[in-house]
Amino acid sequence: MTNIPNTRGRKPRSEMTMEERRARMTNIGETNKRLATGGLNLDTDKYSYRWVNDDGTKLYEKLNNDVWDFVSSEGVSIGSDKGESVSVQVGTKANGEPLLSYLMQKPKEYYDEDKAAGQVAVDEKMNQIRKGAEGGGAGVTGDSYNPSDGITLK
Repeated sequence: MTNIPNTRGRKPRSEMTMEERRARMTNIGETNKRLATGGLNLDTDKYSYRWVNDDGTKLYEKLNNDVWDFVSSEGVSIGSDKGESVSVQVGTKANGEPLLSYLMQKPKEYYDEDKAAGQVAVDEKMNQIRKGAEGGGAGVTGDSYNPSDGITLK
């Protein structure tokens, strides 16, 4: 049997100590994720982060109609300068061009406010569901049926 040279630049597994093998696995979870932010120093206490695909108007809306900014490889905001921002190819557009996703950040204070406002709309909708059809007691009201003991969600 021919001895195959080790082309990956490390010792064969049989010669490695447990500590050496364990050290190789420290970022194993990150390397298997396409949109991992492994090497970036992100300030998750002050900012919320999101990957945004450049697939039409979504990126434009995040930049111009909201307070999302591009993030540089140093993990800091660079405003609307797409050139120096962190991006990953996540697919192909219909026209054959690469589809890129950009890492963006928004101050956590604004992010939390927006989420709370969105939750108000969800809560209102859930309250309407619990009440049943508008103005209806038990029985059929319009196209809706309201049980006599009301609607409960489990």
